[in-house]
Amino acid sequence: MKVQKAVVTWGAALVACAVADGAVSQYAPNGRPLRWNFDSFDAALAPVQNPTTLAIRYTLAAEGFSTTNRTAELNALRAAFAQWQAVPGTKVKFEESGSAFFPSDINPLDGQNVVVWLNANRFVNGNTTFFPITARGLTFLSTSDFDETIAEADIVLNRSLAWTTDFNSVALGPMFVEGVALHEIGHLLGFNHATLGGATLFWTGAGGIDHSAGLSQDEIAGLRALYGTTAGSATVGRLMGTVTLNGAAILGAVITVEDSNGNAVASTPSLANGSYALAGLPPGSYTVRVTPLDPPTSGDTYLVRGNELDISAGGRWNSSTTAFLPLTNTTVTITANATTTRNLAVSAGTPAFRIVEMRNGTNPVSRAAGDLCVQLKPGIAGQTVGVFVPGLTATNVSLRLTGGGLQYGAVEVIPTALRALTLVQVPVTVATNAAPGLRSLALTANGFTAWASGFAEVLPETPDFNFDGLDDRFQRRYFDPFTQSGAGPEQDPDADGFVNRREASMGSDPTKASSVNWRITSVKLSAQGTTVSWDSAPGRKYQVYARDNLAGATWQAVGAVLTVAGESGQYLDARPTDSLRFYQVRDVP
Repeated sequence: MKVQKAVVTWGAALVACAVADGAVSQYAPNGRPLRWNFDSFDAALAPVQNPTTLAIRYTLAAEGFSTTNRTAELNALRAAFAQWQAVPGTKVKFEESGSAFFPSDINPLDGQNVVVWLNANRFVNGNTTFFPITARGLTFLSTSDFDETIAEADIVLNRSLAWTTDFNSVALGPMFVEGVALHEIGHLLGFNHATLGGATLFWTGAGGIDHSAGLSQDEIAGLRALYGTTAGSATVGRLMGTVTLNGAAILGAVITVEDSNGNAVASTPSLANGSYALAGLPPGSYTVRVTPLDPPTSGDTYLVRGNELDISAGGRWNSSTTAFLPLTNTTVTITANATTTRNLAVSAGTPAFRIVEMRNGTNPVSRAAGDLCVQLKPGIAGQTVGVFVPGLTATNVSLRLTGGGLQYGAVEVIPTALRALTLVQVPVTVATNAAPGLRSLALTANGFTAWASGFAEVLPETPDFNFDGLDDRFQRRYFDPFTQSGAGPEQDPDADGFVNRREASMGSDPTKASSVNWRITSVKLSAQGTTVSWDSAPGRKYQVYARDNLAGATWQAVGAVLTVAGESGQYLDARPTDSLRFYQVRDVP
């Protein structure tokens, strides 16, 4: 295999990976975004890709993380690959290829894309890269000679941390395998760290089920931009332009695009020439905001700095321009299969204050802080959202989230709530029909507004991380991994005639034919008689039974056995309609 170099990208618990069309991409020396080739097969890259389907082949270390939960851990990795592949309108394909057995290190030039757990606080990759104890994972990329083609990638997960595969877990300590794997696979596909706080590829994460679970609209737009099919690309549009300050191009201005629901759908920092491009955007009207990254300082002084976005040796955004005033409320209309150009000019000035920490969780008495997205559940009142700001003393303070479907209580300002930081918090009630997605926080005081873009997530009432239209909670209950083909909505793994979509609606077990809960759905009286309707399995036979009272009388068959073609059976009982009658429908073998 011919390769030019290996590149390491990080996924970290407490630490941290520039701009193509879409999310934040990694770059090759030729200035183009790194990507896999899904259009033609390069024999020099075999066996990393399937020569026929061009699917990226990945190899899992067979031992997983633990001896007691190994199968679920490996299935969680498979589910993460499947979620990236499931994004509609993209070329991305994965396939599992064999197993690795107890590897002690990775080799990004050995012709395998390996996923393995290794102990941290030591050097890996042939003693070239230090693996810190705080990092959840590392991703190593190899690229073809002097171009942007990714030739191989390896993922290392931290065996020194605790891990869980339970999507329903409320424990905050263990790392969620599926979510961390989603993050690292994003790096494998060529993406760097995101600027939106709730994106899967944001630079930091937490234990438990955090924002990394499920791809955000930012990753979806980025994937469509980098790997969109011809048909898929024709259904989305592109926004591009430059950002200037006093007429000069600036580096690292963060452009965030929000839809009519207030949800951040894409965000990226400008390049050194001031250019930016965001593609993969569904047609519609959007609001564009430009905000500065935080200065490259330490301590309680930042949410997102340039070195959180790109920690490679290039440090593309380390010297970003951070002293300008936010530009808000610019509107654009995106048209399918077209490019909208919008050049943006920001004003000089030092922001009066910045949001430097989020208050973890929604408990109003908590003072725990971090650079973490707050997750809000629909239909629940009084979920308190809080942010920390250095030295804020104003009393005329407002804290709001973008978008509708929200009601607010009174804003509370608590000076020196955490060291020298002022806490501003507000209780939020989320309507049951509030649009799910990443919302931004706007903190206004004395006429100035500071932003935390994409740092609040309204969770979906029905999670569907694999984009198949079926509730993931149903699929996770009966299938492992929940993304397997047999878990699809139109599949019938127990061959009882009821596909998974219908078993989910009836509350039955899709893996046991005896558990089906089909039922009579209606009994309607008319001048012609009584029409009995019931759930049916296409092609199955049913017999309707009736009796005139519940005590003593036996069930009598009425009419002939019916073969039902669709998902609902019907029988018209034409007997007189002036008396009480009870019905039963039986499945005929």
